[in-house]
Amino acid sequence: MAFKLKPKTMKKNLLYLVLVFYIAYLSTVWFKIEEVNYYLKPLLIPGLILYAATRSYFSGKEILIQALIMSTLGDILLLFSDMHELFFISGLISFLIAHIIYIRMFLRKLNAGFSFTWVLSSLAFLGIYLYSFLSTMWDNLKEMKIPVTVYAFVISAMLFVVIQIVASKSLRKGEYVLLGALLFVASDSLLAWNMFYQEIAHGSFWVMSTYLFAQLLIVYGWVNSMKKRESE
Repeated sequence: MAFKLKPKTMKKNLLYLVLVFYIAYLSTVWFKIEEVNYYLKPLLIPGLILYAATRSYFSGKEILIQALIMSTLGDILLLFSDMHELFFISGLISFLIAHIIYIRMFLRKLNAGFSFTWVLSSLAFLGIYLYSFLSTMWDNLKEMKIPVTVYAFVISAMLFVVIQIVASKSLRKGEYVLLGALLFVASDSLLAWNMFYQEIAHGSFWVMSTYLFAQLLIVYGWVNSMKKRESE
């Protein structure tokens, strides 16, 4: 008798395969097997695109996939950042657009029931983060001052919106999305610190591990927060 996997099981297995792939990729980063991880990097986010695309309809599905596509483009462009600064700037713009798309998606769940206490506390937290982050690296940024500042404000805005929707309990699995957003901020901060301020031991590993798990958690949290509110 033939063994058949149910569609739901196949979708779960796909996410597990993505996780295993990430662990394998991160191993090549840790051990600096550059001839392997260079070619694997463009394949990292498409696994999440496939996971989101194969789910039955959920609110924000198209927007989520758009954000992941722009992230993939950013990954590819940053591969060539050593060749010319234009590739780094283009990659930065791609991720900037991805974050703006994420903000647009998250705003769909922002309702009027948010707490002003959370608004003020998150603004204070993000204000301290932005001031500390930018003031520490300001002199080292040189001609990248404006691009990095704009990027820092946009990713902080994304985290701000996520904090509000989680505080208002608008997402059933909002804690996953919040942790993903926090890891995204951590990843981009580590990348900037490593590039413009001080080299971090195994910096690429910490940047990529926080980045990949940020994307994974955001996708998992959003999809599984929406799925019971939409027919599968």
